[in-house]
Formats: sequence, structure tokens, C-alpha cells
Amino acid sequence: MRKDIEKIIKDNKISTFGYKGSIKRLEQLLSLDEKVLYIMSGNVTFDPGEKMEVDILSIKDKEPAVLAITDKRIILIFKVLMSEKIDQFPIKEIREHRIVRNGLTGGKLRISTLTRKFDIDLNYKKETADTIDKILLELEKGDLLKDTEVHSGGEPHEDIIIQIERLAKLRDSGILSEDEFDSKKSELLKRL
Repeated sequence: MRKDIEKIIKDNKISTFGYKGSIKRLEQLLSLDEKVLYIMSGNVTFDPGEKMEVDILSIKDKEPAVLAITDKRIILIFKVLMSEKIDQFPIKEIREHRIVRNGLTGGKLRISTLTRKFDIDLNYKKETADTIDKILLELEKGDLLKDTEVHSGGEPHEDIIIQIERLAKLRDSGILSEDEFDSKKSELLKRL
């Protein structure tokens, strides 16, 4: 096992029961210069509603996954028996993260990216939510600074135009609906 992963698991007392195969798969996905900042397992809901309710005991519409936060991306590995699915989101695509807590049964982490939104159940340990929140805030702050720089190609607003073009490609390939495209495009245009 990679030393960074081993250290995170040990330092945070993270259970790997039932997820060793996913962690092994994670190691295969990582580049040599990519640093793992946090790993956890939990149930994931994609495209949840606006309301964030802590319902860690319910498994309705949820998929078990391993979440890895690296210095470059967020990786979700869904592995059940012989079936495997992987979702990845570059850190620079994170638009927002929120955490809600319930002292008895845990909490919920919501991450909204340029194209997706998902919730992952958090365990009852306050340290888990605090650690994840701190890591994501630091990563987002670093990316915000990068977004305000003038890039070699010209003005910073050119990045927004490039993002809209990428969204259009996702819409044209059927990954985004017309409504999702229009919503994200409006958000980006407000930043010009």
C-alpha cells in the first residue's frame, strides 16, 4: 500500500473492512506525483435534491463507495462484487462543498462540481467532517487564486468561455440536459 494512503488510514483510524479492493484500485489510478489527502468510505447519492437531510441509516438511492481526495481531484470508486464504476472530478471544477452534521448518526458532505452534485454520508466522528472541510477549503482557496490570475492566453474571462464550450460539448454528447447546460452557463456568465 502507498505510504500516503497507509498514513491517512492509520492516523484517522479509517476502517477498510469491505473496501480493500477499492483502495487497491485507487492506488492504480493515482499518478506518481499525486498526493492523497483523505480517504473514506460511505454511501453516495448523485444529483440529490436541494435539501440536505442526514439520513445515514437509510440506503435508499445510495451506492457504497470509497471517496479519495487528492491534491488534483476527487475520486469515487464504486465496487460491488465484480462490478466497478469510477467517477472523477478535478479540484478546479468544485464550485461548492457543504457539510451538515447530526451528532447522533453522523453527517453529510455535499460536493457540487461544474457538471455534477453528490452527497456522501459521513460517520458520527466530528473529526471526519472537520478534516474533510479543512482539506476542501484549502484546495478551493488555492484554485480561487489560480482562477484570478491572468493566463498566458489572455484575460481570465477566457477561462469562463472555455468552460462554457466544454459544457456545450457535454450537452451535445447527452451527458448534460439542456436545462443543466443553461443553468451552469448562466452561473458562469455572471462571473464575467
